[in-house]
Amino acid sequence: MIRALTLAFATLMATTTFAADHGQNRTTVYGDIPACDARGVLGQVAEKERYYGQRPYQDLVDVVEFDHVRQTRYVTPAYLGARERRWCQARAHLATGHTRTVYYLIESHASFVGVSYGVESCMAGRDLWNVHGGDCSALRLW
Repeated sequence: MIRALTLAFATLMATTTFAADHGQNRTTVYGDIPACDARGVLGQVAEKERYYGQRPYQDLVDVVEFDHVRQTRYVTPAYLGARERRWCQARAHLATGHTRTVYYLIESHASFVGVSYGVESCMAGRDLWNVHGGDCSALRLW
């Protein structure tokens, strides 16, 4: 039993990499999905937040700039068919002058028909229906 637990723990640690950059831009890319600060990824995050802001119950959100972009976790596929995942966090400067924290996940084979990577994002304080859990908990990793 102990041997099985030790093997499971070793496998988990071998397939998981945590970033400890504490607010610095992370340009090192592991695997096949883009980095957290890639232009295409941040563009998708800004577009999704603007789209969510077009709802009748939300205020329009225009993201002007991102900073303090960092990777919070990276998971490699542990078996054939698993998805590569990268959790990220950034500070978004809005056109209104406010700043909010954005949490997002970059996932391999998660786009339309699984051809490319997909991005799922949540802006703190704007998930009124708790789609991503309370205060974006589904995309936030402590």
